Amino acid sequence: MSPESQRAVLETPRLLLRELGVEDLDFIAELLGDPLVMRYWPRPYTREEAAEWIRRQQQRYARDGHGYWLAVEKASGQPVGQVGLLTPRGPSPPDRARQDSNLRPAI
Repeated sequence: MSPESQRAVLETPRLLLRELGVEDLDFIAELLGDPLVMRYWPRPYTREEAAEWIRRQQQRYARDGHGYWLAVEKASGQPVGQVGLLTPRGPSPPDRARQDSNLRPAI
């Protein structure tokens, strides 16, 4: 599936949010591998972990109707990060989704 055929989720004057696909691996691996971007996570991700990340988001789209979406700057067509809604899991999850994001430092 090409980025143009990925399902758009939300559009603002500056950004387009769309579902992640396997063709986004290069960008997502770079983003999740950046120590600055991942400073609040246990550690940066490897390329293989980034590929699994994309698969998990696709599972979340199917299961929850949401997950992390790719944020694309409309003016340049370039991805700038990911933003999304996550449904917490566990023995006593909250009753609503929470917002989270990973953006390039320049944004």
